[in-house]
Amino acid sequence: MNIQQITNIFYTWGLVFVIVAILINVLKSSWLKGKIGEHWTKRTGEKNLDEKIYTQIHNVTLRTDDGTTQIDHIILSKFGIFVIETKNMSGWIFGDKFSSFWTQVKNGRKNKFQNPLHQNYKHIKELQKIVEIDESNFFSVVIFTGNAKLKTKLPENITDKYSYIEYIKSKNDQIIDDENIEKFIETIEKKRLPRSLKTDIEHIRYLKRKFKNRTRTNFYAFECALKIFILAILVIAATYTIKHTSELKKNRTNIVATKKTDTPNKTSENNSSNKENSSQKENILQNNNINVNLKIYAYIDTSLTLYNPKTSEKILTVELKKGNEKEFEIPKGEYTAEIAQSGNRTFQSVNFISSAESLEF
Repeated sequence: MNIQQITNIFYTWGLVFVIVAILINVLKSSWLKGKIGEHWTKRTGEKNLDEKIYTQIHNVTLRTDDGTTQIDHIILSKFGIFVIETKNMSGWIFGDKFSSFWTQVKNGRKNKFQNPLHQNYKHIKELQKIVEIDESNFFSVVIFTGNAKLKTKLPENITDKYSYIEYIKSKNDQIIDDENIEKFIETIEKKRLPRSLKTDIEHIRYLKRKFKNRTRTNFYAFECALKIFILAILVIAATYTIKHTSELKKNRTNIVATKKTDTPNKTSENNSSNKENSSQKENILQNNNINVNLKIYAYIDTSLTLYNPKTSEKILTVELKKGNEKEFEIPKGEYTAEIAQSGNRTFQSVNFISSAESLEF
């Protein structure tokens, strides 16, 4: 197996590993679970709430004095504005409306998370600022869409995925004019930040800054997955660059047989006829008593093997790392050179007819 084949295998399996790592991080993330819960709530509302009475707006991010706040769902109607916080969780849930944090117990492990009633209260206050109506027109709703079991007595606006529609429909006294509802919808759409990955990341960073010394945020795995994805792009780009550079080096590499001057025989060699030189080259391999001092220098990692072109006998094998130089003494004559560089093999004929020669790769 040559270097090129090894590189291709590493590249392929490395890419597979990175993709699998991204998928595992995303599938296990609280971020994905949250998105699934929000989608379930959206579809349930669309199916069970009359669109002529209830207008639904989803995934609303608003700018606040200290950062951003993200509202899962807003349902507007003449019966009030329902602000919904969705929690896709499992296990046992312990809490009350006064505590800053609630506790999830799952598989014997405890995990604290922000009191969703307090979280949703901030959502309502921010909405109240932009629509400019009294707080009594708002209803806070918290929905647990997973398999969570609420182990403490909680208010009726803390619901599961089956009963939140019933809670909303229980509010049947008109408190908002239809004209104002249209104005509120227009205002919310105008004030919300664009629905984009950039907006989501900005909100995640705000939550990390806010809670870094108090509790672990639910978005850590999502951000890890995003970082792995960026790393994957960099690895692919680096691998491509290395392969491309190797190809350029291969195309530029030439084997140069540099003839050095043999002073004592210079005059006689200059006076020799072309016929005599040709005869000398043809018979040089038979004269094993005449040797050449061969220097070999490598600009890149190189494997070199010299063969007798007539008998295919292996005369010399050498492995050179980039920047290394080695010297050998071999018989003068003509050889077939096999050169392996960057996973590619080439064959070339070389002649050594002086007392000192060099090869550069």
